[in-house]
Amino acid sequence: MNALISAGIALIGAAVGIAGYICIRRIIMKGRKDSIIEKAELEAENIKKEKILQAKEKFLQLKSAHMPQRPAQGLPQGDPHRQRGLLHHMAAAVLLHKHRAADVGHVG
Repeated sequence: MNALISAGIALIGAAVGIAGYICIRRIIMKGRKDSIIEKAELEAENIKKEKILQAKEKFLQLKSAHMPQRPAQGLPQGDPHRQRGLLHHMAAAVLLHKHRAADVGHVG
């Protein structure tokens, strides 16, 4: 009878020990898992930012290669009479806008 009780106590002790080991192991592994996931997310975010920056640089390179360069004044190159006409058109548009803004002010 004594041997049977001792064997039962040993079996219960072994089961509690194994359960404790499993619980502690899960806690440790969860901490490691969270750390690995956090590092991977940071690395992925850095890679994403780098790829976006590379894509923007490539876009600007392609855009500058295919777009004609404009003069500093912002007017298209070509016929001086056309440029003068564009300037007159722009000035007339500004005056018309000011005139309409003044008329709106007098109505109210």
